Amino acid sequence: MTNAEDLVSTGIYGLDTILGGGLSRPSLVVLIGAPGAGKTVLASQIIFHAARQGHRAIVFTSFSEGAEQYIQHMRSLTFFDAGLLSNGVQVLTLASQLTAEDSLPSTAMARLIRTSGANIVLLDGFQGADPLLPGGQSMRAMLSALATQIRYLDVTILVTIAGEVRDPHLYTEMTVADAAIGMVYRTEGRYHRRLLEVVKLRGRAQWPGLHSYQIDAQGVRVFPRIEGFLPARPQQFSDARVPFELPVLDHLLGGGPNVGTTTLLAGAPGVGKTMLGLYWAVANARPEAASLFISFAEQPDQLELKAAAFGLDLRGAVARGSVRLLRLSAVELNPDRFAGILLDELAEQKVARLVVDDVASLLHELGERTRDYLSALSDITYSAQITSMYMIEIAPFDGLRVNLSNTPTSVLGDNVLVIQQYEIGGALRRVLGVLRMRLSIFDRTLYELVLDSAGIHLAPLEDTVQRRLAPGGSPTTT
Repeated sequence: MTNAEDLVSTGIYGLDTILGGGLSRPSLVVLIGAPGAGKTVLASQIIFHAARQGHRAIVFTSFSEGAEQYIQHMRSLTFFDAGLLSNGVQVLTLASQLTAEDSLPSTAMARLIRTSGANIVLLDGFQGADPLLPGGQSMRAMLSALATQIRYLDVTILVTIAGEVRDPHLYTEMTVADAAIGMVYRTEGRYHRRLLEVVKLRGRAQWPGLHSYQIDAQGVRVFPRIEGFLPARPQQFSDARVPFELPVLDHLLGGGPNVGTTTLLAGAPGVGKTMLGLYWAVANARPEAASLFISFAEQPDQLELKAAAFGLDLRGAVARGSVRLLRLSAVELNPDRFAGILLDELAEQKVARLVVDDVASLLHELGERTRDYLSALSDITYSAQITSMYMIEIAPFDGLRVNLSNTPTSVLGDNVLVIQQYEIGGALRRVLGVLRMRLSIFDRTLYELVLDSAGIHLAPLEDTVQRRLAPGGSPTTT
């Protein structure tokens, strides 16, 4: 097994997590992917991060991209530091190193690595250098020779290769490598999809599966799939409640949701799901037990204005650090990026409550992953004793029904509340019912949900309204 002190951090968000702590030193690491996948960017980001940590590095560029072109391409990325080119990072062309006939190319490269004191090296454009080698030699032979010398050189060598990581023609490279990382770059419909996989990792276990990544001006960011996350040992179960501080609703819920449970708040459009979620987020929130509210629709300033209209001081709660508002665009939403942001937030501060408005945006993108993803999300929040609420829309004027049978969303339904609107006496009225409380007794009485300038409260339904709702309005969940 590899010791933690033998690992070199990549400096890339999420990648060390997938690699079980970083890259081994010494080791041979191959990065395999289609053109445009970002192999050179990822490898260069590792190189410049290592140089900033005091390591000496060499970059060998392919014959089709000389040193000047390489530097020009890297200048647009924020991790690039021109100052390191004269102190830490040496950029050379493969052509300048592989044409000498007085020794094997691997010997010449090993000599340069040794004399320069480099302990991390990038061999970029591996396949493109074959025509430069003396007769009878091949890049594969050179790679195998280097693999036998890296232990004596105490160096980590990164090699970028164009291709598909599971292509049998690349088995030779995979065999000699200590780590093999595949980078998938494809189209799905009209969208580009980038996925990264650690296929091979000697000495320790990698985080399995395909992980999303993105490339922007900062370089590469990797978002580990949440299904592989191993949550901490759950805290001792608490029978404490996380109330709304709305007396009638808390009474219906037997005191409020149990700590660590998930609540599915289902409702028709415009019935007040977001406001009820905000009210719960603010209730008894404080910096040491904060609430995280994630919206896929409304911006933070819109939420603050909406809350103020109903007498809720959301802006003050945000200013005090009791509530954190995040807005993620539902356009090309990446569930793995959402999970990464969530985990970062949970690590940054003590979060007691999580509100997601609404979960349908995630469901749309998850597809066949839905059940496993939501189960992993639920495990993470439970292990951290975070009480969660997820909003989801149901059809208007269709009764107080929520169908969870054989659906992935059932894993979020420890508690189920439903709000529906009815036309009664020429006016639209909101009716709230509790459909499920998995860990406690609850009251099934229906109440009217009232939102006005004084805030939110629940009012008893008149007998005439109760009778009108009775034939098809009884709350049900399956």
